[in-house]
Amino acid sequence: LLQDLANNINYSDYLIKTPLRQLPLAASNPLSENFKKEIITVEFSKISLKNILEYLLKLEKQPNLLDVEAISIEQVFQDKLYFNLTLTVSTYIAKS
Repeated sequence: LLQDLANNINYSDYLIKTPLRQLPLAASNPLSENFKKEIITVEFSKISLKNILEYLLKLEKQPNLLDVEAISIEQVFQDKLYFNLTLTVSTYIAKS
């Protein structure tokens, strides 16, 4: 899903920083019986502010519930118009 979104904004220079992980929910969480949490960290190098905004808007408009748990935007030293972006995104999926 995240790869498809990156391709939709015509941006191909990204890296899956941490592979997709599945985490159990706390037993006290009412969703824990039927759902588990998936989380992934993606890093984009030298991405424009326009592409960052497009990507975040596409994440927000997804029919699945996606949660941006962490975001880091750092300016590229050599080129002030581009940034390095690191996103940690999670979602809930039904247990099989």
